[in-house]
Amino acid sequence: MDDDWIVDPDVIEPSPLDRAFPPVADDFWREPGPAIEWTVKGWLQAHRIGMLTGKGGTGKTKLAVMLAAAVAAGIPEWLPGGPALGRTGQGVVVFASWENTRDEIRHMLCDWPAAASGDRRDTLPDLLGDRLRFRNLAGFGPLWAAETQRPGKTDLGGRLRDDAADSDLLILDPLAAAYADNENDRAKVRAFMSDWAGWAAEAETTILLLAHPSKSDSEFSGSTDWYAASRSVWTMGMDGDDDRTKLECVKVNAAPRPKPLRLDNWQWWQATSTDAPDETLADRIISTLAKSGEPISSKQLEDETTGNREDIRREAVRLAEEGRIVRKKQGQAWKHSLADATSPCD
Repeated sequence: MDDDWIVDPDVIEPSPLDRAFPPVADDFWREPGPAIEWTVKGWLQAHRIGMLTGKGGTGKTKLAVMLAAAVAAGIPEWLPGGPALGRTGQGVVVFASWENTRDEIRHMLCDWPAAASGDRRDTLPDLLGDRLRFRNLAGFGPLWAAETQRPGKTDLGGRLRDDAADSDLLILDPLAAAYADNENDRAKVRAFMSDWAGWAAEAETTILLLAHPSKSDSEFSGSTDWYAASRSVWTMGMDGDDDRTKLECVKVNAAPRPKPLRLDNWQWWQATSTDAPDETLADRIISTLAKSGEPISSKQLEDETTGNREDIRREAVRLAEEGRIVRKKQGQAWKHSLADATSPCD
């Protein structure tokens, strides 16, 4: 990031009403408007504000990185087993973070199965080009801050809008760093949300806010207007006594509320419906081998089986010891197949 991005966080630019007042013509209700567009089908409405909340360490940033990468690369299946993107083609994403460095985000992207076909120094640029713009804003101040007379967009907020004017998705991580006013003041929260919602509609950009919940049972911290002004709200957290992560769309205005999802494999999240039978890891390994129909390597087994990679390795060894699968070494690699399958492993 060049020196032009270094700003004084105390410089406030009030946010005037610079948009034309909406007209109401005689035939206002005659013609239908365009169909509702989605960034994520049924989960995240396009050109509006959505919010993803969850306690620190639940994997929110990884999920957001997965979404950003898929939009930039034009890959519809951004969350294996979950909802697809609602858009086609490659898009531009601006990922503004006050917590993660470029190296940390790149480390997450190295787990992307789409980039696993070769050296990440080649595959990541090939997939993303210059369409995923990461902005490390640590130390740059907020996008919105208090002023004596009224809240307002900071100079940094204006610069980020200029940077994201051609983007399809803007991710702000975390909301607490972007918004530096009273989070419990409904009027101030509404002013922030309304101003950014107006910009999102004009720029035709979807905004996803990453937020932490309060210390109470609330899904978000501060005024209820954070929830009310968001068109979509997702939550991430542990699924009761289960040790698996649950992703739930607790609010969506433009579609029926979708069913929650269980997430596994934190290296690159994979989703299953909470209504689906709760398979054991052994069941999932055997299912992967049955679908393959031929011996597969340890890496392919881990890539195609939902679960932690280390757990999959240990469970594969146990299943082989029990005679339920065949695990034999060929050269430097281990090959796996079902016990009753005829294969070069036998």
